[in-house]
Amino acid sequence: LIYMGHPRYDMQLLDTMKRIVEADTENDLLFILHCYGSHFSYHQRYPREAAYFLPDDDVAIERQHKQKIWNAYDNSIRYTDTFLSSVIGYLASLDACSALLYSADHGEDMLDDDRERFLHASPTTTCWQLHVASLAWFSDAYRRNFPAKAAAAGINETAPATTHALFHTMADMASIRGRFVDPTVSLVNPGYDRKRPRRYLNDHNEAVPFRKTGLEPEDMEVFARFGIKP
Repeated sequence: LIYMGHPRYDMQLLDTMKRIVEADTENDLLFILHCYGSHFSYHQRYPREAAYFLPDDDVAIERQHKQKIWNAYDNSIRYTDTFLSSVIGYLASLDACSALLYSADHGEDMLDDDRERFLHASPTTTCWQLHVASLAWFSDAYRRNFPAKAAAAGINETAPATTHALFHTMADMASIRGRFVDPTVSLVNPGYDRKRPRRYLNDHNEAVPFRKTGLEPEDMEVFARFGIKP
């Protein structure tokens, strides 16, 4: 787990990771990179040279500034893409048995509709908070050594899942076993349970079934467009 000083840009995590790898070429290494990603204020999540969508001024949260807020958010997403691509590129250059697992922990409301909701972690959630991006990458050496895990990841690419699967998937990717690791919750396991109920952890740390979180018809319409069944 790597901590950084100010200013905090996610690419700095890769710089620190490189120093650790270069100093230890003998042992197996596990890195947990806790990204800032797209947490508000979005304008502060990327360096100025990464500002692609303009204007992206750091403005007050008001409907009249919606486009600038969206531009800053999109810039932060683009910067995360660049960061992940850079980490994958570095791992691939090592010619080692390596893998990467990434997931956002939540989405964001950004004045998307007439409800004018903003941010996340609410007692009642929305489709924008629940629908998050995730990906897994495996080096060529990993695919040769663990072909069944890589194949299962492809099979489960569109399987219904929540961030509850992250711990179990990460442990399974590393072939870690233990009484707290459940292979039926691992997305790199052919026995992944697609029928497991999905829940939302609200701001009171209560695990609530999706359909009891206050989702409204407009949320269900968005889910339907993405082929998601809560």
